Amino acid sequence: MGKYTISIITASILAAMCLGGCMNLSKAAYRGKFNQVKKLVDDGHDVNAYDKWGWTPLMWATYYNFHKIARHLLDNGANPDLQTEKKYKTFPKGTTALMIAACYSNTPIIRELRKNRADASLKDASGQTAVAYAEKYYGKDMAKLVRGDYD
Repeated sequence: MGKYTISIITASILAAMCLGGCMNLSKAAYRGKFNQVKKLVDDGHDVNAYDKWGWTPLMWATYYNFHKIARHLLDNGANPDLQTEKKYKTFPKGTTALMIAACYSNTPIIRELRKNRADASLKDASGQTAVAYAEKYYGKDMAKLVRGDYD
């Protein structure tokens, strides 16, 4: 067998292994796979790692409204103030999980993020804060929630 054939066989084996359960934390978070997220966190995967899109697992859990996953990540050290490293769709570089939650009026995750001291005054690359997004899309009551002004 030549080097080329061995490389193809090795690549095929690795691909088959990954299809059988290999998953990174961001992928598990955006797919809503709580048990996989829990296992990966328990196995020591970095809850604050950025993926190829420049987002963290917490950002994906927030984007797709997976409250249970977001809470688990926060309970295991996810930093709510990390900012995206790249633009993604309509979200500019520098977006935080709180900004994402504010854009989607995601009240349970907003409360979790604020409980974990998410900074509502951080700005993205366009100069917007989570409070500004909340007020722009949902009004003053949502902005109050994002600021942490709730009963």
